[in-house]
Amino acid sequence: MTIIALLTALAGSPNFDGLATWYGVGDGSGNVFRSGEMFSLTAPVCAVDASLWPELQGKTLLIVSEERAVGLRVADSGNLYAAGKFRESLFSRHFVPVGSPAGVGPELSVVVDIPRGAFVNAFGDAETRRVAVWVVEGVEDAQSDTKRHGRADLRPDPGNDSGCTSRAGGPVAI
Repeated sequence: MTIIALLTALAGSPNFDGLATWYGVGDGSGNVFRSGEMFSLTAPVCAVDASLWPELQGKTLLIVSEERAVGLRVADSGNLYAAGKFRESLFSRHFVPVGSPAGVGPELSVVVDIPRGAFVNAFGDAETRRVAVWVVEGVEDAQSDTKRHGRADLRPDPGNDSGCTSRAGGPVAI
């Protein structure tokens, strides 16, 4: 059973299904996330489509690929849906624009964009991933937790019977 199938059985259908990509090169000096925080390539945060910002800003998303899962806080937004639709490549693990003769499978949109360093920390490399995404309610901000305790608190939330979420905002490999 895959991680996605297990979480779907425990938590219900994901809020979003699509692609996770990365952004940012260099050190990003002087840039800020939409939340107003200083940009960092390794920050445990992500961006969602600008149309979803009012609803999702500051919330934690559980982002799950076939092999890994990570919890990241929404601190940025962009025009992710404007990137278009993609399909898996018939010849590689990559994704190609809809209309390409090499594309197979369902049409997918980019649903989450992650700073490059955080993406590599979460998934092990910089390859675009197909992901399922759950909005995790009642999760504390990992940075404030780290400030209070000197580390992120990764214990399961005692009010959550499933044990699938943590109080940290990530990145937390499961």
